[in-house]
Amino acid sequence: MVSALHSPAVDTKSPLALLGNRVATAGFVFYAAFAPHSIAGAEIALAIVGGGWLVRTIATGKAGFRHTKLDLPIWFFFAWTIASSCLSEEPQISVAKLQSVCVLFLFYLTQAIVTRGNAVFLVCIMILSGVAGSMYSIYDLLRGRGIVVEAVSSDSPLRMSVAPGDAVWRLDGRRIYSI
Repeated sequence: MVSALHSPAVDTKSPLALLGNRVATAGFVFYAAFAPHSIAGAEIALAIVGGGWLVRTIATGKAGFRHTKLDLPIWFFFAWTIASSCLSEEPQISVAKLQSVCVLFLFYLTQAIVTRGNAVFLVCIMILSGVAGSMYSIYDLLRGRGIVVEAVSSDSPLRMSVAPGDAVWRLDGRRIYSI
């Protein structure tokens, strides 16, 4: 039986390969937890995944990628995106945004690292993280999210910086929730 921390393509006899695989798996756990809330957190987690995968790949000499039926459409999409960026009206802007198409590499990283058992665990973490964020947002709405200014007196010293419709979140360094 294959453990949840071991990918079928990994030679676990090497301690370095096992370490790399565990780091990559931990990175996916962090990704599943942070993706619903923070782009920066999710990208840092993906960097951890990439680092773990790289260590594992160097230790085993195998990337762990497998060919699938999705390879051709994925690579056509990748090539089409590059071509359309180079031929766009504003290539300086479009080519600079090509970094986002590299998320396709995530498909192959996931395929190389995540097992079916891991996938179920990661999906559960992502769902629980999303639910926790939603519950906190509901709680935050119920307790209040600052004060909306309806009017400012003409002789008020705040007139220069606060206008009707503005939201005030903090007063004297303390967060306010409602009046």
